[in-house]
Amino acid sequence: MPVRITSVSTLAALCCCIFTISTSAQEPEELRAETDSLLRQGAELRWSGDLDGALERYNAAYELQPHHPSVLYEMSAEQFALNDYHKCITYANEGSQYAGRLQAQFFAVLGNCYDLLKEPERAIESYERGIALAPEAPMLHYNLAVTYLGMDNVPQTLLNLKRELLLNPEHAGSHYALATVYAAAGERVPAILAYSRFLLLEHEGSRSRRAVGALKELMEQGISNVEGTSENDEKKSVEVTVDMSDSEEGDLKSSELMVGLLGAYRAVSDSVPKSEYMQQVEGMTTLVETLQPNDDADSGFASRYYAAYFAAARDAGFAEEMVRAILVGYVDRKDPDAIAWWASDENYERIQSLVEWMDEYAWPTEL
Repeated sequence: MPVRITSVSTLAALCCCIFTISTSAQEPEELRAETDSLLRQGAELRWSGDLDGALERYNAAYELQPHHPSVLYEMSAEQFALNDYHKCITYANEGSQYAGRLQAQFFAVLGNCYDLLKEPERAIESYERGIALAPEAPMLHYNLAVTYLGMDNVPQTLLNLKRELLLNPEHAGSHYALATVYAAAGERVPAILAYSRFLLLEHEGSRSRRAVGALKELMEQGISNVEGTSENDEKKSVEVTVDMSDSEEGDLKSSELMVGLLGAYRAVSDSVPKSEYMQQVEGMTTLVETLQPNDDADSGFASRYYAAYFAAARDAGFAEEMVRAILVGYVDRKDPDAIAWWASDENYERIQSLVEWMDEYAWPTEL
């Protein structure tokens, strides 16, 4: 299950901005300074893990200015951190009535609370109100997608994950979630590409290990009934199932066919690399080499977004480097090829050049 982004943790990291009170000319300077100081103290205590101490400071600030958006936001954030979602809703509801830079964030907090309270319809309403105020806030689209995923609404999940990725292509969690949904829907090549992009951003941890395992399964999908052995001079045979039906994600049939053929070849050939790592490297590299993305506006998202990205890396001369970077978490520390490749100064420089290319790549911005 994808992890919801809480605006609490996101905005708390920006404490210098959030915890500074924006006041009107009529507000006494001493009141402003005291409230601001209490919010800063609360933030420091929260980050140190002292939630009770933080709540004490926020309550004091609330007594001074109970209707100020910044105070209400911190009160709602603290209640969220304490898992008291009903109190969080009380403060966030009032805060959402005030126009300003925090208004959309209040709706994000409300959406998170309602979703955790198993009220997805109210969560959706809150996120959509926030999106109406801040359509370019990636977090709102992602959290909306998580709620729809919990309702098994795949079309809306896909739509909002794609919207989030157009705004924030560096968010690893959205690539992982989209890959998972693709795989469940039988979209093999889009899933492979989405998992690959995720692994370029996050190559360590439990999610990356699951993604590497999913890649291996997807690359071997559709292979069955392998018969015969070369030891007995018998011809090997294998059944291959390839889905060549049309997809809304774009025309990736040639890549789908190639993945199936690669799986069949590995199943019957005696000349495949011995290590699983090298099988993955060669298979993924071949897939990248055969990608034929379509940049037309009416082509599918996976074709215009993912296939175009990996094809551009290939055309820039980084096909193998890209695959090695994707599979760095799969490296067998005892594999001589892997050790030799990553120990090479030339390859290290190539990876550095790839990173520079990735930083400069211009992602699509429209569905």
